[in-house]
Amino acid sequence: MIPAISPFPSAPVLTGPAKSAPRVAFGAEPADAGPAKTPEEQGKTPPNPDKNQIDNLLRAGERLLRNIEFAFRKLGGMLFYAGYRKTVNEAWKTVDGLDPKSADYLKAVIKTSRMVASNKETEINRDDGIIRGLAESDEACIFVINHDYQLKDSGMLALFNALLYEAYLDADRGETAPRPKVILNEDIILSQHPTVQKILTKMGFVGVDASLYTSAEGSQRNRGAVFSLLKEFIRDESNVFIFPEGKMTSFRNLTLREKFQPGVADMIQVAARSKKRVKVVPLGFACKKGLYSIEVGEPVYFKRDGKGLKTSTGSVTPENSGEDYRRFFWPEDRKAETEDDGLIWRTLTREGEPLGGRDLNRVISGVLCRNMEIAREKARKKLPKKSLGDDVNLLPFRYSLVAGR
Repeated sequence: MIPAISPFPSAPVLTGPAKSAPRVAFGAEPADAGPAKTPEEQGKTPPNPDKNQIDNLLRAGERLLRNIEFAFRKLGGMLFYAGYRKTVNEAWKTVDGLDPKSADYLKAVIKTSRMVASNKETEINRDDGIIRGLAESDEACIFVINHDYQLKDSGMLALFNALLYEAYLDADRGETAPRPKVILNEDIILSQHPTVQKILTKMGFVGVDASLYTSAEGSQRNRGAVFSLLKEFIRDESNVFIFPEGKMTSFRNLTLREKFQPGVADMIQVAARSKKRVKVVPLGFACKKGLYSIEVGEPVYFKRDGKGLKTSTGSVTPENSGEDYRRFFWPEDRKAETEDDGLIWRTLTREGEPLGGRDLNRVISGVLCRNMEIAREKARKKLPKKSLGDDVNLLPFRYSLVAGR
């Protein structure tokens, strides 16, 4: 029996499936139901009016703050368009007629990324061939990224995209490379001038309602946007970029695991039903005094195993992770077995039974969190001490769009 995995302390212990209740038509009562029972008699927790009131107050507070923030974003968007009207309009004329499947479209993605990332110098592990390997693979990826630097992350992501998609062109994959789809707060898009909105949408930016207390309407929009993304990802037509912390990143006193939101784990479970395997790449971002560091982690794979889900080690090793991971991937009573693809795979179980539903979601999130933490730690350790100026691109592990191609 494969030992249980518990990559996070709050993992519940499974006690087996609950017994099914009789099916009853909506709004109807069974014939033998008898007198109505109180929540206490049914063994349920009665509604807590105080908690509901607090939730409503929090929702109202978040809506107020969101409206204020949106007003400032809107003002910024107006000023940006006023200052760069000619450039923006010319950019739209350039990308408007582009076929997203063409090599010219990919060149436009690179040009846009380079513009956003101009004058940024970063340390990045491109010398180990990992970016080239991503570009030469036929598999689309979900990139999961830490969100510690809200005002800087867009520039670092643009810099990484410039490198990645230049590698796709070098691999002669201008027409076949998965197109970028960046999931971000819809307010960032909606607050811009309509022409800027069209450019962002054309370049693969996908807005979602990032509220912590999402409305029913917002949830429905999110499902539609993510469903469309997943169809493209499953066909290996799009790479998906996502910051799983979302707005939770504002809570600096919380750990990455506590801020990690479940959406990406849901996406993995859905995609694994149709893909041979789901490839997730952790990106670690770090920044200090205008210098940047990006660590591209080893891909973490997920695939179906009967009714359960398997995962690979990714960047996890016996040396960089806790006892839970060592017992799971390298149990003492078994050798670290590899499959035909050269990866170590283990089925996510609890007490010998495959995990499912929310329990599986929590463990997927825990596995991804640990890989993101490893990437972030490496990025922080290799932060540059000073700029190399014009000599920056003489080193394979340093890159700048000032002196870059």
